[in-house]
Amino acid sequence: MTSLETNKQSGRDESKPLARFDADHGILWLDDVPIPVRPGERTNAELLRSLVSCIRELRRLPDGAPCHLRDRELHTFADVLDLTHRALRRDVRRELVLNKEQAGDLVAKLRRSHRAVLADS
Repeated sequence: MTSLETNKQSGRDESKPLARFDADHGILWLDDVPIPVRPGERTNAELLRSLVSCIRELRRLPDGAPCHLRDRELHTFADVLDLTHRALRRDVRRELVLNKEQAGDLVAKLRRSHRAVLADS
């Protein structure tokens, strides 16, 4: 069964973003799970650890398995992470259990996503 079929059976709207950020209240929503996030108050590693833990639970991923972000989640994660921090790639690699190339690609996508949103504003 595909994830889309699973989502249809469970009633989950696949077009609804898994992640969305409510800047007014400092809450990142992963599906229907609220995660308190106030950019600048927590390190990237702490934020990623919380976010990945929630994603693992929602997607039923075992500990230690790679956790890939979906394209539709990128801009939301880019909103809450410090994309200029030198250790971002290391933190992404460690917390999402990615190899160096995957982590570098993801950080580049996060930065492009963030720039695209800024350009549209």
